[in-house]
Amino acid sequence: MLERKTLDSLSEFRSPKRGYLSVNVKHLGFVNEILTSSISIGKEDTEFVYLRVTQDHLLISCSVDTDEFYLSRYAYFFLNKYLWFYHEKSFEDYYYPDFLDADNGTSKYLKIASDSKGLTIKLKDPFRNLFKPGVSLPLVPLENEARTNIFIEPQLSDSYR
Repeated sequence: MLERKTLDSLSEFRSPKRGYLSVNVKHLGFVNEILTSSISIGKEDTEFVYLRVTQDHLLISCSVDTDEFYLSRYAYFFLNKYLWFYHEKSFEDYYYPDFLDADNGTSKYLKIASDSKGLTIKLKDPFRNLFKPGVSLPLVPLENEARTNIFIEPQLSDSYR
């Protein structure tokens, strides 16, 4: 989970208080657990931002000016775009550990589609019940526990058929 205060603590860049700053982000691909996106700020050249989500960390890099202690302007505005309306944002949509083949970067488990709306990553239908490491499994009531809030469809008796 990325919080606004964490993002702001890692960079001195901010959105302008007055006026409008055009920030365009386009997701280009998801290969070897790395989301590759292009970003352009105003009339500046387009640069690339690379994002990887692990169970405990959000790793981000940029084609210019980012290292382990400093977020570049492009990396900051890329993450800022995600937090535009929120104080915190989860990146679990991009967390698929070991779901991709390390040799060619593709996955037999994931359906990755890129269209005009952006990049969509989903589990393929035969694998839709797979759980990611670190995600809690749903609680299943034991047979002898009292069951509540379970909808039971009424059965029609033979006399009504």
